[in-house]
Amino acid sequence: ADAPSRRGDALVTPEPVMPQPELWAAVRALPDPQRDAIVLRYVGDLPEAEIARVLGVKRGTVASSLSRARAALADALADQMTEEGIQ
Repeated sequence: ADAPSRRGDALVTPEPVMPQPELWAAVRALPDPQRDAIVLRYVGDLPEAEIARVLGVKRGTVASSLSRARAALADALADQMTEEGIQ
């Protein structure tokens, strides 16, 4: 997330960016372990160790799930952008 910055004497906090519906559709299409890890990491803002504790798996499993999920999301969103003529 973006860090607050100073503009003059005022502290400016960036507005949170809401994910697009396409992103949520891609997240919903992930296998359960990957979806759980992605949601806990990026929505819940939990570190990998805490995600492992919550899910009852090893930290390495969480790291692997996150890596695979990010790759799958990147592929799914790139494919969608290509289909829509954005790239």
